[in-house]
Amino acid sequence: MKKMLFILIGLSFTQFVIAQTPCKKMLASAKKEKNYQKAIAKINAVRHCDPSLSKECDALTLKIFKEIESLKNKAKIAEKVAKKAQRKSQLSLIEINKQKKKSDSLLIKSNENRHLLFNSINNFFSFLFSVKATTEYTKWLEESGELSNFKGTLIFMINNSRSIATKEERKSWIELLSLMNSEQTAKLVDILGRETGKLYQIEKKYEQKKLKIKKKYLRKWKALQMQKKADSLFNKKNYGKSLLFYQKVIQQDSTSYIAWDNAGLCYKLLGNQEEAFNYYKKALSLKPNNVWTLQQLSNMYFSNKEYLKSEEYMKKVLEINPKDYEAYYSLSFYSLFINKPQQAINSALKTLELNPRAMSVESNLALGYILNNEWNKAKEIYIKRKGEHFPDNKKLCKKIFLQDIKDLEKAGITHPDFEKAKQLLKN
Repeated sequence: MKKMLFILIGLSFTQFVIAQTPCKKMLASAKKEKNYQKAIAKINAVRHCDPSLSKECDALTLKIFKEIESLKNKAKIAEKVAKKAQRKSQLSLIEINKQKKKSDSLLIKSNENRHLLFNSINNFFSFLFSVKATTEYTKWLEESGELSNFKGTLIFMINNSRSIATKEERKSWIELLSLMNSEQTAKLVDILGRETGKLYQIEKKYEQKKLKIKKKYLRKWKALQMQKKADSLFNKKNYGKSLLFYQKVIQQDSTSYIAWDNAGLCYKLLGNQEEAFNYYKKALSLKPNNVWTLQQLSNMYFSNKEYLKSEEYMKKVLEINPKDYEAYYSLSFYSLFINKPQQAINSALKTLELNPRAMSVESNLALGYILNNEWNKAKEIYIKRKGEHFPDNKKLCKKIFLQDIKDLEKAGITHPDFEKAKQLLKN
């Protein structure tokens, strides 16, 4: 009997040593493991084989979850970047594809580890090997004696678990089943069952998100192709067909201010001023600081004799770009029609300061002087230029001068010195 007892004690000690040494090696291997799934599987095995290493297992587990959470945050940032790319319709196709690749890459990386973020997996380690069962289902499995009927199902669940990555790890877990007590086995069945359900839910959720992103980029792609076709037709002066394609772009991407803007220009060139105005207003609502749209609306307000509105929009252009000499040129002319001669003078002088070759603005300058009761300064300009051509205009200077005076008189803007100017220019 004594001999038999010594043999049994020796065998037990040998098993303990044999079990303990691989556990420490496996834990060391888990620390170096770059694959989170493999690392988790190894930690699970170590925790089961050697409970004394549970603190080290907990610390390593926490570290892994922090890294996974970091990946999740990166995926969220990437998704925001993708949304931002969608709003910027003016981005080229190459830029959109770059954003898409970056977003998809981070999303795939997050998807590979997302099963580790479920509540059931968060509690996996402490729950599986805690002293007492914590769910009614686990208690029922343990107390009812039904565990023996779950052996085949449990093996199937282990083989299909996302937390156990390789065949070797699955094999190790299956071999451990014979060493686990009924309480641990019951908990493992419960957790793997809940993991399967959660995985299905999240998989479905992420698939829907991927599909939504793909649809957005597909719409963006179609919009870009139609934009190219519309631009090509516009350059060929086929404004009717070009307009149809710009409207198709808008159907695919209603946030494309460029499409609204270009469609407005097509309407304007086709003579439909009302629709042109409506499209320009929509384009401006999508991009309030678009200088081109502001200039077009300013010009249209002027054509409709809404001179104050015209002045308002041209000033907005100058707020955005204070060095736009063309905007100062237009403002100098519009100011004459709202009886603001000093503003006309200042804007004309600013035009010449920014672009000395824009000499035709001197017509606005001369009229500003007349309306400001500074006839001698206006006279000096008329005498100097009446027989010349402005570098920026093919018409004879005196024809421009006389036409501008005529336009002011039609608008109800008069001055006694207008007659002096006419006589001077006709002689």
